[in-house]
Amino acid sequence: MVPRELRAQELIKADAARAEAKRKSTLVREAWDAYLAHHEKRWGARHLADHHALAQSGGQPKKRGKGVTVDGVLRPLLDRCLGEITADVLRSWQAKEAATRANNARQGFELFRPFWRWCASHPDYAGAVDA
Repeated sequence: MVPRELRAQELIKADAARAEAKRKSTLVREAWDAYLAHHEKRWGARHLADHHALAQSGGQPKKRGKGVTVDGVLRPLLDRCLGEITADVLRSWQAKEAATRANNARQGFELFRPFWRWCASHPDYAGAVDA
């Protein structure tokens, strides 16, 4: 091969490696927001509201009663990188959440599963997720 061709191949490999590293360091929250935007027109208002409620950040004043809101059940997952989410991470997250709010943990897992399958099929996230 000609040195110019070798250099071009090295550049292509380096670009692919950078893209893969960026994909794996992408926060789940960023992919979640893209997922919600992708399905916004297809879903009903209530279904979309469930996704937002389970992913909300806590610390906001409650609308009724005293005190502040708590993080949504999906929040601990959304604050991680795509490459960090594995079956073991999901199992331990679900067990921890089910101990205090079992129904929300079940519902959160049921909403997270199709999102994760969507990520596995989406070109921007496919290489980063452990389907």
